[in-house]
Amino acid sequence: MLYERYDLVKIIKSDLFFYGKYSLILLVLIEIVSLLIVLTTYQTKQLIMDQEQIMLEKEALDIEYRHLIIEENVLGNNNRVEHIALNDLQMQYINPASENICIMP
Repeated sequence: MLYERYDLVKIIKSDLFFYGKYSLILLVLIEIVSLLIVLTTYQTKQLIMDQEQIMLEKEALDIEYRHLIIEENVLGNNNRVEHIALNDLQMQYINPASENICIMP
């Protein structure tokens, strides 16, 4: 018996290019689409992390703003200012009868 040797790699390549053109094209397209899906998922996760960081910064700024409003209200309270003026600085109310007005020419 005479055995003929066939080049298996060459046969597979010729079959793929002759019969499996559409399969190869679909394989390449599937690989491209899968890489794009992975890239999109990565970018989405990055954006979500950035958004969470911005939300944390916003909450911190809101808390600081509320504290500043409270501090402004406490420091600007008329009773407190009047108490400091009368007791610490020894200021007095002006008596309109003893008030002197100077007019400069």
